[in-house]
Amino acid sequence: MCKKENDCGVQNARKSCWCFSVVFPEDLKEKLDSDYDASACICQSCFEKNTAKSKAVEEVVK
Repeated sequence: MCKKENDCGVQNARKSCWCFSVVFPEDLKEKLDSDYDASACICQSCFEKNTAKSKAVEEVVK
């Protein structure tokens, strides 16, 4: 979304990524699906800004 470095754990050869521990709200999933291709990642800052607007963030219990 912002086109800045997203520190993707998978792309950086780590076993997991910050995005594995959150639930994406449906409205954000729809926006990403319609605006970006399947290989695009979202940075944590953009995720937080967009989910703060919808107030629908849930933490996944590991």
